[in-house]
Amino acid sequence: MQLWLSLVTTAMVDVKDCRDGVPSDRALLARDWFARPTPDRHLDPQDHAMSFGFVCRLFGNNEDAERLAFLEMIDALGDFDTDECWSRLAYLNSRPLEEEPEELFQSFRVVPELDQMSMFA
Repeated sequence: MQLWLSLVTTAMVDVKDCRDGVPSDRALLARDWFARPTPDRHLDPQDHAMSFGFVCRLFGNNEDAERLAFLEMIDALGDFDTDECWSRLAYLNSRPLEEEPEELFQSFRVVPELDQMSMFA
């Protein structure tokens, strides 16, 4: 439950990143996370489990009512409804991730049997 709660709190922190009413890239992506419809769980189970709609259903809240309430709060923070914001958001969503995913664990090394003794000599 902590994971999904942290998704919402992190998105709310990110969406407040506006300077002079102009949202940053993080704010645009965070608002898009709230506004994006919930993907089908059979077609894309990973995105479904990380969606705002799934979080609402997990906590027993009405997805549409929560989404509208969050979007009203967010839209009061900055001007998200401009052509520049929409084109920037389309660019951010279309490009691949720049960094490789970090490996959590190092993979095992296979050492031939004859070379194992040289490791301890």
